[in-house]
Amino acid sequence: MSPYNPGDLGALVVGGYSWAPALTSDWADSNHGCRVTTTGEAYCWGYNVSGQLGTGNNVATLVPTAVTGGLLFDDVGTSEGGTCGIQKTTGSPYCWGNILGDGTGGTSSTPVKVSTTDVYTSVSGGADYMCGLRADGKAYCWGSNSNGQLGIGTLATTSSNVPVAVAGGLTFATLTTGYRHACGVTALGAAYCWGLDTWAQLGSGAGADDTAPALVQGGYTWAKVSAGQYHTCGVTTSNVAYCWGSATYGQLGNGDIVTPQPAPSLVSGGYAFKDIATGINNSCAITTTDTAYCWGSNSQGQLGNDSLVDVSTPVAVLGGKTFKNLSMSYSSTCGMTLTNEVRCWGAGTFGRLGNALASKATALDTAHLWTAVEAGDEFACGIAVGGALYCWGSNTNGKLGDGGTERKSSPTAVSGGLSWKKIAVGKVSACGVTSTDAAYCWGGNANGQIGNSSATASFDTPQLVSGGLTWTHISVGSTHACGIATGGAAYCWGNNTASGYLGNGSAVASTSPVLVSGGLTWISISAGHAFSCGVATGGTGYCWGSNTNYEHGRGVTTLSNVPAPISGGLTLASIFAGSYGACAVTTAGAGYCWGYNGYGAVGDGTAVNKTVPTLVLGGHVWREISVGTYHSCGITTAGAGYCWGKGADGAVGSGAYVDLLSPAAIADVTDVKALAPSVSLTIGVAGP
Repeated sequence: MSPYNPGDLGALVVGGYSWAPALTSDWADSNHGCRVTTTGEAYCWGYNVSGQLGTGNNVATLVPTAVTGGLLFDDVGTSEGGTCGIQKTTGSPYCWGNILGDGTGGTSSTPVKVSTTDVYTSVSGGADYMCGLRADGKAYCWGSNSNGQLGIGTLATTSSNVPVAVAGGLTFATLTTGYRHACGVTALGAAYCWGLDTWAQLGSGAGADDTAPALVQGGYTWAKVSAGQYHTCGVTTSNVAYCWGSATYGQLGNGDIVTPQPAPSLVSGGYAFKDIATGINNSCAITTTDTAYCWGSNSQGQLGNDSLVDVSTPVAVLGGKTFKNLSMSYSSTCGMTLTNEVRCWGAGTFGRLGNALASKATALDTAHLWTAVEAGDEFACGIAVGGALYCWGSNTNGKLGDGGTERKSSPTAVSGGLSWKKIAVGKVSACGVTSTDAAYCWGGNANGQIGNSSATASFDTPQLVSGGLTWTHISVGSTHACGIATGGAAYCWGNNTASGYLGNGSAVASTSPVLVSGGLTWISISAGHAFSCGVATGGTGYCWGSNTNYEHGRGVTTLSNVPAPISGGLTLASIFAGSYGACAVTTAGAGYCWGYNGYGAVGDGTAVNKTVPTLVLGGHVWREISVGTYHSCGITTAGAGYCWGKGADGAVGSGAYVDLLSPAAIADVTDVKALAPSVSLTIGVAGP
């Protein structure tokens, strides 16, 4: 089930509601979504830290949830932490979340009336402000005015918690809000923009922020304009699309990814468009035949073309759907089909897709059977039955090892045709051990972490690790790597600041393996963000390197550039070093964690950092425990999977966007074979 293809049933916003078309274009960095039904009921879903869902609490939801209060709305608009709606019978604006416009400057998890007696027809939200149109076409805004986004003609007023009139006395037919700039289209089709102009997104050619509406250049007659983060797009009454502002990700659609455009630039392809929407760094439009096209940033599949590759000209949205309109939030896109379905695609964190799947385990790949999987920073790798190695995701520095640097949205074979039995993934590089016990690494090599005695910046295919050793274990951190050679000696290579990542008593980096000090024989080793840990024969655990967050588990933050024994006298079977802490499993199957615990990654029921190994709650008998950035996951000897720690991204797999201070079972998954927590996701293997 792909989140990158809106034709997939998994992308359907659940609930079976009859949705009304959206009337306004909002800021795309919202981590929540809201829609009204054809009868006026408002529903919201996603992130809810400021009460922006209007459900009377601050609990995130995975599916559309009714806004409390019983009000009916004609339209809703969303900002980064707030929502506003136009009451259906009276035209009064109501808001909830953190930009209320009621004169208090506070927050509310239920709708409160904006401080005005005027009748409004639409409302739209930016990063930290809201704007609305009165029935007479006059525009009013409230919230922050840091870059002139309120359009009131001055920066002297830094913010307003009540609606203030946009300067110039213009009458607008439509209004759109971007990050910190807004635009309006008059009844005669002239477009005006105001606010932030860092990337020429106002289209006025002024090259500076403007606190009052400025005419968009070109003399075009506009049917619609949509404001994004640092760019703006519009469609003329002749169905021609233009964009202006930043081109960094190809979001202007003119084939350029370099040159900002201070005036409207023609979107390539010659398509006849009737509607257009802008995201953070991407854009989408609907043709006169109701087909959707998108272009720009595609890091989360938000272009809907079943890819993760940025494009600078329009590409068709897959799935065979025809659309009435489109809207975009942070790295995701939603569209209303001609049959009144709302479908979303792209990033699903915080529940912004509204399909109840983002915080539960969902099938990534069913074409292969996997024996191992590891997740790094925006990429992952796995070994299939038979020993073939595949990687997918971001390919910066060639870290997928496929001979290129292009993102891959599905498992892609690592070059070389080797048979693998171990895989380890870090921030910018990966390493593996073949069936003949040789070690290879690939990806970024700025700190020598490829280990092939080279200072070349990166390698996009596997490189043999120097030294002629054979290996039983390998692990990759952010900028260094470690392994255990046949016979039990431990070696590390790569970055080695004064913290002593390599454990050889030195602060000198190495492009080839160096022996870890101490003369110990090792059975487990793990390279973390800026430190390393291992277990020696006999079960004693050791750590070395950075120790700011008590990563060494020895009760102090003193650095050690050689292996220092962990406190507690535990007899360990394995250990795993994460970004800012570590976990270990004893020979009896008990789990212990230590280090940074701000989100509960230690699993002891608290959010207080732990200076020494602390028992993980639950009484489980663990087979293994792995650590990501702010969350941890483990597998019991019975094959049950559990995670704990930061849950805002859905990475703990419990089905809810809440932090977990102790282990909770991964929802809907049994017989877990492997778990790999990373920055904000977890990848696992389950099944026979």
